[in-house]
Amino acid sequence: MKYFIPLLHNGNGSVMANFMICHHRAIQELKLDALIVSVGDSHAGRGMNRTACDFLESDCDVWLNIDADIIFTPRDLKKLAEREVDLLYGIYPKQEDRDR
Repeated sequence: MKYFIPLLHNGNGSVMANFMICHHRAIQELKLDALIVSVGDSHAGRGMNRTACDFLESDCDVWLNIDADIIFTPRDLKKLAEREVDLLYGIYPKQEDRDR
């Protein structure tokens, strides 16, 4: 499987460091085949529409979108990847390992 992983920002190019560290660790540890793209727009809806078009034009099988303020582990991503569903969406009440 090839993963489409957009790094969303508000148009200034900045992506939060902890978020990038989580992505890097997960991709390395899980050995994901991934296309990572930078998507920036000051209007969230327009940015998401562009992201959807980029995904559809890619050769990727899975679109993995995680909000930039989320801290996650490779294990968290592995649990998501193991689900055999067409769409998986969730809310998140807690963001720290110690709170789980």
